[in-house]
Amino acid sequence: MSAEHLISDEETRHIAEGFLGVSPWLGDVEWVNDIVIGPNAEYLAGFDGKFPANAKLREDQKWSWRVSFSDPAGTKRTLSHEAVLKGLSDIVYGDHEGAEGFRYMRITEIELVVSSCRSDGQAGFGEAAVDEVAAVLDVP
Repeated sequence: MSAEHLISDEETRHIAEGFLGVSPWLGDVEWVNDIVIGPNAEYLAGFDGKFPANAKLREDQKWSWRVSFSDPAGTKRTLSHEAVLKGLSDIVYGDHEGAEGFRYMRITEIELVVSSCRSDGQAGFGEAAVDEVAAVLDVP
C-alpha cells in the first residue's frame, strides 16, 4: 500500500477495534505496536520479517499496531494497519463480479465508517460495514 493515503493509523485501529468489539466469538486478543509503517518501512525488517525494537525510523515512518486473535476454530489470525487499508481498498475499488459487486460498491458506507472513526472516539460502526470488512479480510 502506498504511504500516501488519507486514512490514518489511528483510524484503521478504530475499525479493527470496532470489528473485534462486535465479534464476541473471537478470543485471545492481543494488541502490540511492533510494525513500522511509512515509505520504505519494509527495509527496516529483519530476514524474519520482524522489526527490531531499536530500529531507527525516519521522520515519515512510525510504529504501528497489530492485533492477533483466535477464531472459533482456534486458528490464529492477525490484523494490522496495512491489512485494514487493503480490505477497505478492496471493498471500494475491488473487481467484484455479478450482483456481489453491487454490495461492495456502497462507498457511502465506508465513508460513514471512516467518518465515525474521525469523530471524538465514537465508534458507531454499522453491523453491515463490519460484516463487509470481515468478508474482505477473510476473517469470521
